[in-house]
Amino acid sequence: MGPIYQFKRLKSRNLLRGLGMGFAYALYIYTFYITSWRALFRLVCGRNGWSKTRRNTEHAPGVKVALDS
Repeated sequence: MGPIYQFKRLKSRNLLRGLGMGFAYALYIYTFYITSWRALFRLVCGRNGWSKTRRNTEHAPGVKVALDS
């Protein structure tokens, strides 16, 4: 994909850059596979909380902060 885009759209014959663009695109696409499987796993396991950072230093009387539900 990268070399074809490099030749057709950018009008360049730099094969090494085209191969680099192809590998970068493949890596970009594979990140979606990883995040999609992770999201499916979280849905199946019932882990749908939005807490991202545990705030252990905050002291709220009688309240637990940033819990995963």
